[in-house]
Amino acid sequence: MREQLQQRSVIESYPRRVVDQLKQVYSRANLPLINGDGEGVIMKASDMFSNTPVYPYKKDDVSQVQDMTQYDVRLLQAVEGLLVPTVEKGERYFSGIGAHDFGNLPRIADVLASDEKEVQPVVMRIVFGGTEEMQLRGLSMLIPSLQQLEKLGQNPSERIDAPTLPQLQVIFANNIASHVRGLSYTRIAAETRQFIDVSEAYIDKFFPSVGDSVLFMEDAPIVEGSFIKEEMERLVGVARGNLPEELKDRIRSKKSADDQDSSLMYAAAHLLMHDTNNSELIRPVSTNRSNAFIPGAIVSIGGRQERDFYAVRFALKDYAGDEYQIPTVQLFTKHKVPPYDRAEKGDISLSAVFRNGIDPRSVRQVDPLAGNDLSYLYAVSDRRGSMDEFIQEYRERGV
Repeated sequence: MREQLQQRSVIESYPRRVVDQLKQVYSRANLPLINGDGEGVIMKASDMFSNTPVYPYKKDDVSQVQDMTQYDVRLLQAVEGLLVPTVEKGERYFSGIGAHDFGNLPRIADVLASDEKEVQPVVMRIVFGGTEEMQLRGLSMLIPSLQQLEKLGQNPSERIDAPTLPQLQVIFANNIASHVRGLSYTRIAAETRQFIDVSEAYIDKFFPSVGDSVLFMEDAPIVEGSFIKEEMERLVGVARGNLPEELKDRIRSKKSADDQDSSLMYAAAHLLMHDTNNSELIRPVSTNRSNAFIPGAIVSIGGRQERDFYAVRFALKDYAGDEYQIPTVQLFTKHKVPPYDRAEKGDISLSAVFRNGIDPRSVRQVDPLAGNDLSYLYAVSDRRGSMDEFIQEYRERGV
């Protein structure tokens, strides 16, 4: 009863039209909750309103009408940009929202609408596992977040500025992959450099308005005495003592490492990438050398593979320490096979296309799961230009 009264009080603090419009956006999002209480239930507007900050203005104060109008429009655009960045058929690729932290989204939208960038910067994060063979469809992993940035950055009118843009940090867990999975760092780094170069060219061609808000980053080297190494080892101990056995078994079944401790280390390392703003853990590797935001909140975007790792993060957060209590939101995409792993029944590597001149459309043996991601990549790109032309133009650069 107290919660219902509190929710009613919050709703009543907002103009009625804003409440109605927010309800419409939440309804259009149509996102099921993933992992945790309410698994599979569609996120409801009432759930979001119970976590919404009180309206920052007095509705009847005529002296604040201009500020209120700007805030109202920016708030709606912030929520829409985060949850429903596109309405084009075939371009929506979100499949769910994390049940443990979805309630943080209204506050994050409020930060974007209020222009609190300097106080509490919002960061969006995509984390790629290190790989010795990046797939072409890895580009499709970037698209949902690029759509979010594009929607958020559109000025609603000549008189109203767009919400504050988050920074999209695309992080490559290369050192973690080399350390835990025994992969060659030299080969991983080469694949990463190629992917960054292709990605920056892709963004310039298909999402030119948001390039300055994208930063490519890499995890810190894992060497004796480094903070990241000591923290990974500490978190393994936390995981060993606190993860449910059933979740440990699911993590081991992913074959992300060769033994139980290494699997736990790989899983626990997800907290380092998604749940803390410690600047010792990651470093920029973009060619634009933009300064990295130190996040006050993190919106993570990941595929189906991330669901169990998301469960690990929230099983360990309470034991990991205060540094891991930063507000987060997790959005899940339709990617069923990580784009840094070759799909079992066939895939198309980035090198095959951009180094060896293979025409992606000529490859017949492609896993249907990978094919979905490639179809999505081509559908979005071809509405904005031509993916085939982009590939040809990149090859002609001779990179």
